[in-house]
Amino acid sequence: MRRARLTACSLVLGTAVVGCTNGDDTSPPPTDAVTTTSTSPPPDGNNRLTIGFLLPRADDSALGEGVNAAARQAVDQINEAGGVIGRRVRVVAADEGTSSADTQRGYQQLADASVDAVIGPTSSLTALSDLDTIVGDGVLACSPTASALALDEIPDEGLFFRTIPSDSLQAVAIAELAEGTGAQNASIVYVDDAYGRGLAQAVTEALQARSIAVSQMGVASVERNLTAEALSLLAGKGDVAIILGDDVRGPRLLTAMGDAIRDDPALPVPDVIVNDAMRQPDSPEVMRDLPGVLRTSLQGVSPMATPTLDDQPGGLFGTNAFDCVTTIALAAEQAQSDRPLAIAAEMQGVSSGGSVCRSYDTCRDLIAAGRNIDYEGPGGVLELDETGDSSRARFDVFGFDSNGIDESLQQRIFSSD
Repeated sequence: MRRARLTACSLVLGTAVVGCTNGDDTSPPPTDAVTTTSTSPPPDGNNRLTIGFLLPRADDSALGEGVNAAARQAVDQINEAGGVIGRRVRVVAADEGTSSADTQRGYQQLADASVDAVIGPTSSLTALSDLDTIVGDGVLACSPTASALALDEIPDEGLFFRTIPSDSLQAVAIAELAEGTGAQNASIVYVDDAYGRGLAQAVTEALQARSIAVSQMGVASVERNLTAEALSLLAGKGDVAIILGDDVRGPRLLTAMGDAIRDDPALPVPDVIVNDAMRQPDSPEVMRDLPGVLRTSLQGVSPMATPTLDDQPGGLFGTNAFDCVTTIALAAEQAQSDRPLAIAAEMQGVSSGGSVCRSYDTCRDLIAAGRNIDYEGPGGVLELDETGDSSRARFDVFGFDSNGIDESLQQRIFSSD
């Protein structure tokens, strides 16, 4: 367990994982001025929920635009419904930036404003480096996009939650896809670094739990020729080939497989499953130029990033950000407190095991009536487990068309149970 509970995201086969309001009765509220200090005491409860946005600037990226708009939409709906514990939710926003130093500066602005909870960080790297500061201040954090496996076990005082599925749940999704092919043997190729080894091990364990035998092959250098690995996947014993890669090195292995097939068209082509980081290759021509027999055997899984229903928040990972805000508000309403630890103690409970509801006002009314609730959100599936992670999540199963452009094949809900 990563914590004692009172509960884009990632990269593999390589490296990376990827305006303030004062809450007065006007919409939108004016901007809070904040200054930076060196330390922050734990927030004291005053029965007014204050949420900090530690997100990329809306005008800097599609991700920043999506999560900021959705989080503000959630706050607006909550305040229109009467707020939390009878008071309007106050919002303070800071720029997450692109480095740990940026994130630290942004968080200090929020801490100076005595926020009870933070939406963010979005980057797994900054979450890994800076989460200890946030939870060390006794502040609750909910990330809509930080999916790294390493966050599964990070010490967090029971104050860190994620509405995006962890890569450990993506590993389960990959294994279920493999099982669906009828495979009895699987071959995994991954980059031999800390992240690649962790994801490969998670996929291996999920496959073995389904009685699928596994062989692994790590790629230590990203520069060397990958022909041997390609031939191993094509001519080996695996009924299904699983490639855990990023947007550059994963497609390089697929290219090597394509070259081998052209050299020897008699080579058997297995089903191929890839992870989410390979959905947007560095160059779409790579997928376009694959032999058709290989490209059509290829599918992958990725957490749902864009809305699928008309009433869902728009933008990249907007639903996840919306759910972070609304779940925090409902947990505060259930606890009748804005104290972070009290809110954290109710986060799992309001997202599972009660009467299903999908909007703040409906859920709040059920709480007021003494009912247990199961907030599912506009995406229709949210269930936080005892570690604060999503135990069920909707994934997109994707492939590539003849132009090398990714296309959704179906949406599926996968569970860690």
